[in-house]
Amino acid sequence: MKKLLPAVVLGASIASVLGAPFSSQARAQTEGNVLRGLSQFQLSIEMFGETTNCGLTKDLVRDAVLSVAGGAGFQITPEANKGNGPTLYVKINTLAYPDLNFCVSHVMVDAYAKQSLILNSSHRQISADVDLWDEGSGMGASGRAEHPGYVAQMIGKYVKKLIDAWNSDNQAGR
Repeated sequence: MKKLLPAVVLGASIASVLGAPFSSQARAQTEGNVLRGLSQFQLSIEMFGETTNCGLTKDLVRDAVLSVAGGAGFQITPEANKGNGPTLYVKINTLAYPDLNFCVSHVMVDAYAKQSLILNSSHRQISADVDLWDEGSGMGASGRAEHPGYVAQMIGKYVKKLIDAWNSDNQAGR
């Protein structure tokens, strides 16, 4: 236990630097029901830090998303088929502690859409990412061997929260 304490303290420090909350509360509905009518999300995965040293791969992340979203009322398009539609974004930052056989990851799952906007100040048209849902963020730590399964469970939990918000938005006003 004494060996793990420095890693946990360091992990908490990293979370505060990253601005990562340890957990998020899910809202039943999004503000303005912005998920209403969406039938598909493109999957985008970004991994930073020492993800491979902790057994994390894009295939693991993709499979974690698809295993939970299989019964959702919307489809997930694999990363290779990206276009301009709504995006389900998964970002993982990981630190490995080889001497302790320990890993710490910050996992973020959110949904956004690209929109054309006209800036009030310059009247220029730009393309911007607009958040549709951003209630999936947290930090987890585990032994290296257990870390892929632990992170996959975190991703699954956040995707389930998105599905709940999507279901709520698409039942509202019916």
